[in-house]
Amino acid sequence: MATIYGFGAVIGFTPQQVDQMTLWEFDACAEGYTTAHGGGKKAEVSDADYEKLTALGDLWNSGVN
Repeated sequence: MATIYGFGAVIGFTPQQVDQMTLWEFDACAEGYTTAHGGGKKAEVSDADYEKLTALGDLWNSGVN
């Protein structure tokens, strides 16, 4: 239950407000909050972008500036 109260606090709810919600209501609030703050499914990285990032990482790791 501490996790639910903790996430409720992050959203801005008091423990009493969390207690007054159904699990469905709390889940809907948590999902909306997460989506509004950049959570959820992330965009796929294209193969071309992956290759560019890999090359950049290799360059970084080689110590070349």
